[in-house]
Amino acid sequence: MRLSVSEGATVGQVLSQMGVPPEEVGNIFVNGRLIPRGLYPILLGYQRTAEGPLSPEEYWATPVRAGDRIGVFPRKMSLVVV
Repeated sequence: MRLSVSEGATVGQVLSQMGVPPEEVGNIFVNGRLIPRGLYPILLGYQRTAEGPLSPEEYWATPVRAGDRIGVFPRKMSLVVV
């Protein structure tokens, strides 16, 4: 799916534009890098968008730019990714 995003758009805004409720989201990747919510994926060496775990506010405020690829996995699949 291709979406138009405004400059300064965030992951939270993109998901809202798509009609995806935050409580349904398990993991999000931006350009193949996991947005980290906890330590476990960091300890496993996942490529990620941030050095450490992000607070919920930081998580949803992760910036996206035109051309970024966003992978969204539902909460029911979270354990597949970690």
